[in-house]
Amino acid sequence: MKTLALTLMLFATTLAGCSEEKAKSVDWYETHSKERIAKLNECAQKGTISQDCKNAQLATHNNSAETPVTDW
Repeated sequence: MKTLALTLMLFATTLAGCSEEKAKSVDWYETHSKERIAKLNECAQKGTISQDCKNAQLATHNNSAETPVTDW
């Protein structure tokens, strides 16, 4: 019985790990601004700090030097 429970727990853990998507790169977020903004909003709402959140934030930082300031 214990063996069955352990096997089921390991199986469930394996399946949970398979459902996660691979994090998108900083370069990808730099060229996909709508998705970057959506990911940043999602990270802020959920309070998560995933690799995707970090990459979206880095892409925002990298693009800020290239974006002209227009509100002076």
